[in-house]
Amino acid sequence: HIISQLFFEDISLNPASLMEFLGITIDDHLAFIPQVNLAMENCNSKLFLMRQRTKLDMISTALCISYWSNIRSTLCNCASAYFQF
Repeated sequence: HIISQLFFEDISLNPASLMEFLGITIDDHLAFIPQVNLAMENCNSKLFLMRQRTKLDMISTALCISYWSNIRSTLCNCASAYFQF
């Protein structure tokens, strides 16, 4: 049985298929698919920038710092929500 509307005191609450809580997008199946897709898009654009920087002969230390600060942080953000540690 699917609840179409919930009433709490004088407030009417309608169900939603997506919800964002503390920066994590949760869908109605708790699959985190929208959150993972957003992280993938984010990482793809940042990897593109890194590829452009390698064409400019950027030193490897700067590329490593760029990876750790941009891409790795995006992958680790909310990792505990994706995986059960």
